[in-house]
Amino acid sequence: SRISAVPNVAIASVVNLVIFGTLAVIWPRLGFGDGWKPNRSQSLTVFFLIGGALLFGQWIALFTEATGPFKPMGYIIWTITPVEEEILFRGFLHAWLVRAFNVRPDASFQKATPVILLGAAWFALWHLVPDAILHYGWEIVALQTVWTFAAGILFGTLRHWTGSIWLTIPVHAAGNFIAVML
Repeated sequence: SRISAVPNVAIASVVNLVIFGTLAVIWPRLGFGDGWKPNRSQSLTVFFLIGGALLFGQWIALFTEATGPFKPMGYIIWTITPVEEEILFRGFLHAWLVRAFNVRPDASFQKATPVILLGAAWFALWHLVPDAILHYGWEIVALQTVWTFAAGILFGTLRHWTGSIWLTIPVHAAGNFIAVML
């Protein structure tokens, strides 16, 4: 049934969001604090406001007859998932790649290209799901992987340009919302 399967996914997503979000708040240079430079209390405030909005929407999606992008899985895909993926990929992974390639935050896009491309490749591979290959076939999954790689380049470029994941989260969420609508 719809309500029995979705809570497990929702609970796992919220747990991931809490773990990744807490780590990102503890180490602001991993994504939340570099560009906008909020202090820890500002980051916590934004984090809990976003978390509260997500949980409220999740409650509505689970306990109403939501359809389209407001159906339970659709809601998770365009709300919770972009936040946790941006913290993971443009937060932690990007910061690690910047250190590994010795790229300064104010470096040109040319110098940041390896960081952006490797981050996008990892992001695309993350979305390569074996069940999707079995269900939809290689052609559809390959197309989705190419689109995900392109989105990863966009998100990585925004992260490098702004020095923060604050802009990548809503752009990622908008992309997922459009994908759920299709």
